[in-house]
Amino acid sequence: MHLRKVHRRPGRAAEERGFTLLLALLVLIITTLLLGATYVAVLSDTGPSRNALDQKRAYAAAQAGIAQYNYDLNQDPNFWDTCYQSSTPVAVGSADGGSTETYSIKPVPATGYSSCSTSNPISSMIESSGAAAGTFRISSTGTSNGVTRTLVAQYTRSSFLSYVYFTNFEDEDPQWAPGESATGVNCAVYGWVSGGRNAACITIAFGTADAVNGPLHSNDNVLICNPTGSPPVFGRSGQSPPDSIETPNVLAENTSGNCGGSTCQAGW
Repeated sequence: MHLRKVHRRPGRAAEERGFTLLLALLVLIITTLLLGATYVAVLSDTGPSRNALDQKRAYAAAQAGIAQYNYDLNQDPNFWDTCYQSSTPVAVGSADGGSTETYSIKPVPATGYSSCSTSNPISSMIESSGAAAGTFRISSTGTSNGVTRTLVAQYTRSSFLSYVYFTNFEDEDPQWAPGESATGVNCAVYGWVSGGRNAACITIAFGTADAVNGPLHSNDNVLICNPTGSPPVFGRSGQSPPDSIETPNVLAENTSGNCGGSTCQAGW
């Protein structure tokens, strides 16, 4: 009997061609999961970040409304009694993403009143009792992408007793020019109005030797004559806080000529 020897060829149990594909799929899955987690994290943070930005913008817009009201009040000390309020929101500028900030201003009526009345602004605006007596308030609401912030500004109504110098018209006789009869020239006119007051009226002029040792307020222009280079003094030196020097317009200055003379008067 003849036996034949059988030889078996080694199999391919160690074949690794599918391993690379599995590794690539695993890396792709992990990368996708990481990107997804990053996207969700960023997306969940976008809303609060945008809201925080809009809050800051709305606050800044409300501040812009207060600044505008202060400007109008400085231009006209009686602006408050017009009961001014914004009929429509006032735009203060555009930001990225199409956001536009606006502000709205309205007076805050005094206690016991529902609104400011132009026929009775003192009672309807000025607080008459309590810690806030003698003050009035306005509110300014800023808006950015539907987010609002409201600021309330409180103002103290100053009287002539708060100043050592207080004038309505900077004229020596605000009713009539010297020597004029009741049918003559009316000098109760502000120097800053169009055309100014009549030349026959005597404008108050501050010269080198003049000093106002305390707060000053005028609803008119204040004429400063400075022929020698040494200006008059307004307010006390070293006072803290400094004495208020308040006029609705820029001080008119003149460095030549004669104080009270025609050259100085031309400064108007």
